[in-house]
Amino acid sequence: MLVNIANENLLLLPEKAIYWQRKKILFVSDTHFGKSSTFRMSGIPVPEGGLSNDLKKLSMVIEKSKAEKIFFLGDFFHSRMGKTPSVLEAVLEWRTAYESIEMNLIRGNHDYHSGDPDDELSISCFDEPYMLSPFILKHEPEKSGDGYVLCGHIHPSISLHGKGDTSLKAHCFFFTKNFAVLPAFGNFTGTYKVRPKESDRVFAVADNHIFEINPKLFR
Repeated sequence: MLVNIANENLLLLPEKAIYWQRKKILFVSDTHFGKSSTFRMSGIPVPEGGLSNDLKKLSMVIEKSKAEKIFFLGDFFHSRMGKTPSVLEAVLEWRTAYESIEMNLIRGNHDYHSGDPDDELSISCFDEPYMLSPFILKHEPEKSGDGYVLCGHIHPSISLHGKGDTSLKAHCFFFTKNFAVLPAFGNFTGTYKVRPKESDRVFAVADNHIFEINPKLFR
């Protein structure tokens, strides 16, 4: 689904990423690679396969969009503990398959704890804010006087309620007057329920489709 922000067309992808078509740039937020490994290292049993599924999904987005650059909007790795040899090997193998693509990371709160990606991954790292006119790239959702902000951090979701006890919870893209919050790309992440104003725009991700939801439906 296309949205026009700051006179630029941005394509919202059901894989929970944004593609800036004119610049061939892909925006991805909150991959949290290695999170399941972090839990297992802490003695908490969680299913295997989360990392490989996220990497396959990211590969699919790259190939579908034909992106030439990627900006990760924070929280690339979940923690230093989760950067196990198997996690690093899998991410490096994925990166090698797309070595021609420029990749950049806007550091988020988890990145400051986990450390920058290893040099072998060839990912340039920057503190926020990063200017990419007319956009300002950040991790945390805060307005900027220098442009429209693209960010992540809160893992936005919505809850819709129907008749009786029926309800739906879904990841979403959350657009306000000053910033747009991307849903968390990583599948093994929690979410935060947003409460939009009538002037906001919300796009739910469900069943590999994107739907714009009228803010008046929220409660």
